[in-house]
Amino acid sequence: MIKLFSPVFVLFLFAIVGTANAQQVFDSTFTGVASSFQDVTQIGSGGAFSGSSLAFDDGLSPPGSPPFFIVEEFATVAVFDLANLSGPATSAYLELDLDPGGFNSDDSFEEFVIHDVSSSPDSILLSGVIDMFSFPDFVSGVQFGSTNVESGDEGSIVRLHLNADGVAVVNSSAGGLVAFAGSVSTLNVDPSVNNFSEGVSFSDVRLVVATSVPEPESGFAIGLMGLVLANFRRKRC
Repeated sequence: MIKLFSPVFVLFLFAIVGTANAQQVFDSTFTGVASSFQDVTQIGSGGAFSGSSLAFDDGLSPPGSPPFFIVEEFATVAVFDLANLSGPATSAYLELDLDPGGFNSDDSFEEFVIHDVSSSPDSILLSGVIDMFSFPDFVSGVQFGSTNVESGDEGSIVRLHLNADGVAVVNSSAGGLVAFAGSVSTLNVDPSVNNFSEGVSFSDVRLVVATSVPEPESGFAIGLMGLVLANFRRKRC
């Protein structure tokens, strides 16, 4: 009975350990801020990932009359290189560094949202300039996840988990580039209360992917299983 139990036990051990997830972390290779009124671009490894609104005087109001404010919206895109993704993603989330002062709002919280980007990552990298006229999907694409951010989160890392659609995009982009857009859905700039700008700005963003690739200890389980089965067969002979 013990002889029969040993290989069965090892098979069970392999089933448990062999399906354990490994994690890979990808820093952004590009981040760019898109504005609804002007071209803003930022290129480099890592970088700010934000969403905000800014109200400003158009300067055209007649003297003595109340100023007319224009509200400008900002969204961000981040591109990640998944050339070294080791296996199919089972889950994924963004790590967002919120430094002190990164939360700018009169409200108790703001909702930060991740969107699909229909424009190819290559076209974003080659565009030279970024604006929401050229890339309107930065704020209107399919949502891949969201999280509420508040002032108490400053000085910490905020996690934003991708939904099933977001994980599917990670898998379909394996071996190449993937882009995600970020914006704040709850912004409400009100110049009448001297709230001329508000938003959320993260100092860095990383993509953390859990894969179903067996971890190193799985090799030990496979070897142990082979030895036990070989020994079992020899004893039967």
